[in-house]
Amino acid sequence: SPAAPEDAAEAGVASRRPARLRTPRLVLLRPGAPMVTLHAGVVAEQGLSVRFSGAGAPGGRILLPSWYGYGRVFQILRLRGRDIVLAAFEGNRGTGVYQEIQAAIGLDDAGVLRILALETLSYRMSGPCHDNWRLDGALRPGAGEGALRYEARLERREPDCRSQRPRAPRREDWTDTLRWDGGGPIMGVPPPANAKDGQRRTAEIRALVAAWLVSPRTTVTLDDVERLRLMEALPDQA
Repeated sequence: SPAAPEDAAEAGVASRRPARLRTPRLVLLRPGAPMVTLHAGVVAEQGLSVRFSGAGAPGGRILLPSWYGYGRVFQILRLRGRDIVLAAFEGNRGTGVYQEIQAAIGLDDAGVLRILALETLSYRMSGPCHDNWRLDGALRPGAGEGALRYEARLERREPDCRSQRPRAPRREDWTDTLRWDGGGPIMGVPPPANAKDGQRRTAEIRALVAAWLVSPRTTVTLDDVERLRLMEALPDQA
């Protein structure tokens, strides 16, 4: 079983963490095809493994890092007539820092198993006197064929002790429109010209991730997470 959270940042995510879906379970990976069985579990020293079995199931597996063992499948979305598997795994971590990233996993129109998107699910960065940032993001069904929404909230709390200089509380809510044409990665619609920092930063990271996912990917490492700037989803602490 996973170790206990190390600090307040990780405990804060744990208290809001989407529950693990029970697996094995049946999913529909291609429109009109037989359902296959989804298997998911953390493999020691490897991470979260997501694979499928049954007639017509794709070979291979998706492998995502899971330092603390919290990696899990937590939701199934229907997109373009098929099921998309959402799996959470640990990103940035350390004293006062804990991030979970969600990977959208599915089969494209060519029958290729691949990661379709990587988005921040939850992110906490805690400083002295409860001065902290918090980002939460959720993928939801969108309006129209192949559409998704990414609903996000970014918050900063004011320090609660005199040793820290005052910082104004901050809150930013936004919704991004995402689209998938059945081939390649899920793409984001550019944010509006008046988008605030959190939304702009998220869009920039998403564009880097999408470019990386043009070639089918089935494995993510922490080096990939850092290189793709997913660990930079929160504003600088200065």
